[in-house]
Amino acid sequence: MIDPVSSILTLAFTKSLETGASELTKQFTNTAIAKISNLRKIIWQKLSHNSRATTAMEKLDQGKTEDWNRLLIYLKDAMEDDPSFATQLQNLALEINEGKLEGSARQEQTNYSGTNFQNSDFQSEKLYQANEINITNQI
Repeated sequence: MIDPVSSILTLAFTKSLETGASELTKQFTNTAIAKISNLRKIIWQKLSHNSRATTAMEKLDQGKTEDWNRLLIYLKDAMEDDPSFATQLQNLALEINEGKLEGSARQEQTNYSGTNFQNSDFQSEKLYQANEINITNQI
């Protein structure tokens, strides 16, 4: 099972850990990207009183992950000490994940005079063609 605090921290620093902002736009909607920035800002504000946490966050901003576990502990402690802060981060993380473009379940099927096309991967613009579709009733 994935640690929810680790997931929150990953979301908050996705922009720093990814290859760049253009990669981020391929994975999230614009609304989700704005929420990622807000999530990061909230974490910075909460942990800024701790100089070691600030140093770890600065390193993450530079793409250096050596203090990841240390920052994870600081964030877990802050969330345990302040349940409203924890709830705020969890809710924001859920909203961000709702704006994730990867693995979208959206599918489209188009029928043109006997030829059927199905597109279920809108990111890569792949088009799947079926010559025949069989529908059976299983009782």
